[in-house]
Amino acid sequence: MPCITANTTLPVETLDDGATTIYFVVVSSTTPVTIVFSCDGTITSVTNNPSPPRATNNSITFTAAHIGQTFTTTVEYTESGEHQSGDHVNPLETPTKLPKFKPVTSCPS
Repeated sequence: MPCITANTTLPVETLDDGATTIYFVVVSSTTPVTIVFSCDGTITSVTNNPSPPRATNNSITFTAAHIGQTFTTTVEYTESGEHQSGDHVNPLETPTKLPKFKPVTSCPS
């Protein structure tokens, strides 16, 4: 399982949102961890279930108050550029990723 130990940027396109994948996030009482989502287009929304980890339009911050809970984070984004098929220009795709994050005190072995 992936383990995040410091503030980081994650490319949305590479996130695994399979049912069995959980990203572990190591936090402490004094060290929150912020994950910023990036993509070739635009991040349009970041929300959590359950809330309240603080989310902005492109990031989420986990603190010690969240340790032990598993959060499903919904990341909505648009891909860059236009997709063209012959003379027809298709609208931009707006995919959604739903990775799971679990704040912990240390990486599981």
